[in-house]
Amino acid sequence: MCLIHYNVSNFFIFMEHFKSKRRSVRRAGVLGMLILGLGACAVTAPLLTPDPMLVNQGGEADSLGHQLKVSIRPVVTTGFRSEDRKQFGVDLSAYFTAFYVEIQNGLSREVWMDASKISLQVSDQPPVQALSDSESIEYYHRGDQTKPVLILVPKLRKMEKQEMSKILDLHLKSATLPPGSRHSGVVYFKKILDPQCEKVLLKMAEVQVEGEEAPRQFQFGFSCSG
Repeated sequence: MCLIHYNVSNFFIFMEHFKSKRRSVRRAGVLGMLILGLGACAVTAPLLTPDPMLVNQGGEADSLGHQLKVSIRPVVTTGFRSEDRKQFGVDLSAYFTAFYVEIQNGLSREVWMDASKISLQVSDQPPVQALSDSESIEYYHRGDQTKPVLILVPKLRKMEKQEMSKILDLHLKSATLPPGSRHSGVVYFKKILDPQCEKVLLKMAEVQVEGEEAPRQFQFGFSCSG
């Protein structure tokens, strides 16, 4: 288990703080070895691909053929030319297992969506609830470490504030959707670290349509790879 966090994106900023070029080179060599060593400790979450056998969009049409549609896809901000990284402006995959959720209310009635009633089940493990705003920020800072960690190169305060602001802005909020409207956002979970992960099931348990007694439930299945 690694107890050291290192932010490679701040490497060059870190180097500028050295006054002596010779001293910079020596310390760069040490940091380079640390980076290589820490790379072996980094845990890569599995890639998630949609499983069509485990999808229930719950999109029954009304008498006029209108539908309530929910679409969910995993957020992948790692790698070169990541479209999600361009769209969201922050490397969410470095901190979370995240999903982009979009709800389209094509019905003639209002729809209430409770974002706190979204859960994720990994293989046969018990389901876990999506992270709240405060939980997301805490997890952004500490990850799965239960104790304070040594940070070799701390992020610039400005960069950290920008990332936290984006994480909160993107976070899916509970909302009432008028007819013909849509609502979207990102749902955060603790990073999937199970090397034996085979399948993942995301459930939305509280989507209430005006005039219906029971809330609609949606579920989306994904296969783990990588």
